Amino acid sequence: MIKKFLKIKNLGVFKDFEWDKNVIGSQGKPVVLEDINILFGRNYSGKTTLSRIFRAFEVRAGLEQYEGGTFKFEMDDKSTVDEKTLENLSYPVRVFNEDFVRENLLFINAPEQGVAPFAVLGGNVEIEQEIQEIKGKLGSSEEGSETELYREKLEATNIYNTAYKNYQDELNNLELNLRNKASSGGSSIRNQSEVYGDQNYNISKFKNELSRVTQENILTNEQVDELKISLKEDLKQIPSISKVSFPSFKEINARVKSIVEQQILASDKIEELVHNAMAHKWVEEGCELHKNRKTCFFCGGTITESRWATLERHYDEATKDLKTCVEKTIQWVNERIQIAQELYKVSPSSYYSCFKNEVEVINKDMDALRKDLISTLESILQQLKSKQESIHTTLTYTEYAFDFTAIEAIYHRIQNLNERVSQYESNLSKVQAENRIKLRLSEVARFKEETGYSNILASIAEKKRIADEQKTLKEQKESDIRTLEDEIKAKERLRQNEEEGARKVNEILQNYFGHRFIELRSVKKENEEGIYFDVFRQEKKAYNLSEGERNLVAFAYFVAKLSDVNTISEKPIIWIDDPISSLDANHVFFVFSLIDRQVVKKEHWSQLFISTHNLDFLRYLKRIHTSKQRAWFLIERQGDQSCLRSMPKYMKEHVTEFNYLFHQIYKCSQATESENHELFYNFGNNARKFLEAYLYYKYPDNEINCLHKKMMRFFSDGCAATTIDRVDNEFSHLEGLIERGMSMSDHAEIKKCAQYILETIKTKDPDQYSAFLTSIGLNSGV
Repeated sequence: MIKKFLKIKNLGVFKDFEWDKNVIGSQGKPVVLEDINILFGRNYSGKTTLSRIFRAFEVRAGLEQYEGGTFKFEMDDKSTVDEKTLENLSYPVRVFNEDFVRENLLFINAPEQGVAPFAVLGGNVEIEQEIQEIKGKLGSSEEGSETELYREKLEATNIYNTAYKNYQDELNNLELNLRNKASSGGSSIRNQSEVYGDQNYNISKFKNELSRVTQENILTNEQVDELKISLKEDLKQIPSISKVSFPSFKEINARVKSIVEQQILASDKIEELVHNAMAHKWVEEGCELHKNRKTCFFCGGTITESRWATLERHYDEATKDLKTCVEKTIQWVNERIQIAQELYKVSPSSYYSCFKNEVEVINKDMDALRKDLISTLESILQQLKSKQESIHTTLTYTEYAFDFTAIEAIYHRIQNLNERVSQYESNLSKVQAENRIKLRLSEVARFKEETGYSNILASIAEKKRIADEQKTLKEQKESDIRTLEDEIKAKERLRQNEEEGARKVNEILQNYFGHRFIELRSVKKENEEGIYFDVFRQEKKAYNLSEGERNLVAFAYFVAKLSDVNTISEKPIIWIDDPISSLDANHVFFVFSLIDRQVVKKEHWSQLFISTHNLDFLRYLKRIHTSKQRAWFLIERQGDQSCLRSMPKYMKEHVTEFNYLFHQIYKCSQATESENHELFYNFGNNARKFLEAYLYYKYPDNEINCLHKKMMRFFSDGCAATTIDRVDNEFSHLEGLIERGMSMSDHAEIKKCAQYILETIKTKDPDQYSAFLTSIGLNSGV
């Protein structure tokens, strides 16, 4: 079922219509179409244009004349159809409008031609029995009361729908999770391109990588942290390491040994000082302190010349030379220790994070070697210090050995590391790109493991298999039904009867319109097979039918054709466009009765639209005998554009032309000049009709030129009455005033007249004026 005419653009007077902006109900929200839809609009408001859109669905063409015209309808399942997808409407459509009349009642434009024939079902007991047997297998298709095959199809459809929903729900849930992880939200892979490296990452790429990753792609937290750090690194200046030339321990031992074991002749030496290193050192320092003095700082005693001579012999040149040599050698060994302390030290912060572990291992190995080397050198140094303290004592030197091979290996390891760092550095951007891929694949693999992705895929595949199985069963039931329905149609064609179609039209003409003088008859075509219908009046071919007669035949033909073999088994959408044009009051009621009994009551339709310009007919349509939901709409034209609106409550509930005409005059009294030209253009006819009715009941006499006299009596003001009479006549009767009729109406004059009419009624009859306002949904304030 159609729920809304969402948009209609550049189709006739519908230039830019949008349903949700115009068709608003009393609650301020857009209303929707129902089972039965009644549309009221004056002539040229766009009723036929709407019917032509529906006829385009019926004949799959017909909108070519509207260049650039487009429309979009919304269905009850939220799907849409438009001018490009006419075939997507799943309902058949039947339209009564002037195009239908012209295409089927050929005699209207060419009197020598007849009426396009149609066949209805005739009688054949055997075929009818076979059809009933097939219908028995099919059962009832009535919604909520299905039986037999239709019930089996419904059950199969329900089972399939449930299975398909289970499959679709799990698939949609997975798709949502995949999309969120891949590209939606701040924590998605695409939105962390600085880590995962792809600004255009999407669900397709995610699915592809999910199919390729394994558990081996998952990195530890430490590895992830390390790789993330590497992504932030810039080019580093790696310090160069020079090879250190360190003397061999053979050379060191020889040098130190010669000094430690060197002897000084003991003659002329002070015995106590030779054997007492502390005293020796104390006296030596005292000699330096007392140089050129003759008294002792400590005791104040005199230092004799002989004592100075004894001390000088003890601290002779040989002693001094040895002492100097020891000091220099100590300094030299200390320098070697200092070199050893800094030997091949590398800082991890100077290297890229991926080499950090290797640098730390090199440092650890070098620290152990450095400790041994320094310890050995300090042992040698200690012997020199002992010699320094006991310069006259003869010591025995202990030799030490140290293998520099391991230290040289450290140097080569550092050199090799630096070469690899240099190579890494030259490919840093490439390496970082590779690291981003590793991080992304790790994240994808982790998602795959944590969500049980493989199990979900298996579950979805199983649900799809079940849904496909149920779909096959459903489609088999549908195929079985189509086969039987086609059999029914084939058998019905065997008993279709075109003469019965003409009889059905005549039956409608006689039973509903009491028309016994015009009838359709089937006529055999000359020189070819087939028949056509022709119009007869009292046994003779009828010519020059009145417009009313043509309209009666046309509508009777349309209603009868709803029972033809192509429609009888369908439930089409039906659009009836202004079926009572040029008919008198009696026929208006008969058309209503025909629609009510032969169309509405039978309910062989899925949705019904009826449009009219006639207020009497609109009033009859309130009496339709049905429990189906109904909706009421106005088609309003404003200048060169039309739109649909929800019908006012007073028109739906109390529709009379009297109320309607009052409302039109009231709107003229309130409108601006730019608001609605059509409203002003129709003012003359509307005012004349309203005043004729209103003043007739107020002054029920029947004088000649009575309207003018009644206006003079009612309005009292001769000038005002003349103005009203002028507007009434000039704008409602254009005979002899063609030049005025073709020009723009004087809007200000019309508005002034409308206000004058209302003010006079309000002054002379406030109760009725208040009732008028209430009838059109306004509070009078009187």
